[in-house]
Amino acid sequence: MGLKILVVKPGKRPEVATIDGSLESMQKVVGGYIEEIIIEKDIVLICNEEGRLSGLQPNRLVGGNMIVGTFFLANDNRFGENYGSLTDEQINRMMKRFG
Repeated sequence: MGLKILVVKPGKRPEVATIDGSLESMQKVVGGYIEEIIIEKDIVLICNEEGRLSGLQPNRLVGGNMIVGTFFLANDNRFGENYGSLTDEQINRMMKRFG
């Protein structure tokens, strides 16, 4: 069973995707090392840790900070080691926020 996430590319509408949840699959989505930013009590934003240094394209303003490059959103599953799949409610909420 995969990890249901919302992928947000610069200049595009967010898209629902499924990855296997491995570090490699997350790095593939963002194009490099990952950095996590908690944006809501139950949602984490995963972006490219070196995006600014690499000159990635500006994407979205989040909490007063410009996130660059492709990022994705996942359920902040703090009861386990890994992130969880987004619920339909979370997807709808984040589509409105980032769409």
